[in-house]
Formats: sequence, C-alpha cells, structure tokens
Amino acid sequence: MFWLWLNILQFDVSNQIIGLDEDKLNKQWRPLPANRMTYNQAVVFRWLLIPACWLLSACYSRQTVYASVALCTFTVMHNELAMHNHWFMKNVLNGLGFASFEVGATLIAGKSSPRSEPKQQKLICASSAGTDRTRL
Repeated sequence: MFWLWLNILQFDVSNQIIGLDEDKLNKQWRPLPANRMTYNQAVVFRWLLIPACWLLSACYSRQTVYASVALCTFTVMHNELAMHNHWFMKNVLNGLGFASFEVGATLIAGKSSPRSEPKQQKLICASSAGTDRTRL
C-alpha cells in the first residue's frame, strides 16, 4: 500500500504545482491554495519524492524500479514538459502512466511478473487503453 501511496503522491504533487489557478478556484482545501505549503516547498518536495519512489521500489525488484521510473518519466512529460496541453499526448501519457503504475503494483502484489502472465498483460493493456475489462 505504501508503494502505491508514494507513487500517487509523486504524481499528485507534480500535478498540483502546475494547476495552481484551477486549484484556487475548485479545490481551495489543497495545501498550496490553503497556504499550508509554499510553492517553493512543494517544488522541492516534488523532486525529493522521485528518488524516494525509486528507493522504495528497489526494495522489491529491478522491474518495480523500472515501473516507478516509467511513471515518474511520464509524469514529467505530462506536467513539467506540458505535454498535457495536447489532447493526444495527454491521453497517451495518461494511458502509459496508468500502465506503469499497474505493472508496479502487480509486481509487488503478485507472485509472478506481468510479463509471464497473459491475463495480467491483457488487464493492464485494457485498463491503460480505457476499455471495458469485464469482457477479458
């Protein structure tokens, strides 16, 4: 559970840093609009979360580290490189981010790698593509 939480936190902090104006209007309870954290503190925290995610992932396996590195990479591309501004790239990066997150979670929770289980591969692909998983 901690791996899931930490990797989601890494994405959420990054996302909140780029969406300050939206959060001021729609989500005033979040740390930045509520002035519980400064922008600079959030930026430092955001970049410290990446090595924390990777170190925690290293406690599990090399493949889990790869999943976390992929998630962090897609997050940077989505938020900091502003690829979320184009509808196609936003959708592609969201799908790839979900897939890498799910691969990491599956590696931690399962006894085998998603690479070795066809059903896991199908579910991760379906989820990242936004398709109906009940038909698989």
